[in-house]
Amino acid sequence: MPYPKSFVTKKPESALEAAIQIGFPVIIKVAFGTIGKGIFYAPDQETFGPIVEYLAIRDRNPVIVQEFIKEADRKDLRVFVVGGKIVASMERCAPEGDVRANTSNGGTGKVVILTKEEQDLALRVADVFGLEIIGIDLIRSNRGPLVIEVNANPGFSELERATGIDVAKAIIEFAVL
Repeated sequence: MPYPKSFVTKKPESALEAAIQIGFPVIIKVAFGTIGKGIFYAPDQETFGPIVEYLAIRDRNPVIVQEFIKEADRKDLRVFVVGGKIVASMERCAPEGDVRANTSNGGTGKVVILTKEEQDLALRVADVFGLEIIGIDLIRSNRGPLVIEVNANPGFSELERATGIDVAKAIIEFAVL
């Protein structure tokens, strides 16, 4: 699967080594986050250190250090797959002053037409993870689409609002058949 350069680590010093290897700026993610909470942007080592040290003390869980994809311009794609079929997709854009495009954090969603490459990648992710209902977050990069997150319990209210597609109905119809 294509994804941004990423490292998972439990130690702040290993996280710093990973960030230096990736190159600043980087994204820091908690291993167990939800609705965009636990995602941090670190433009440099000075910002990075205190975030990782705090996370190491706070919950002692691993952190993910991930390459920041500048050309994505604070946007990502949410692709919702049910039963091996893409039922809806939207482009999410982060609010001013934030890099997180999650609509629960003030980001906005709008209809997007996925490229064939994006469609194929989303369907491949659903197949690899073996999930019948899945939300896949992709980011557009100079290297092509990259997977930034896989959601086994994805929300879809903003997706329905942005696209006008009844995602709940698609899930029910799939479950009944």
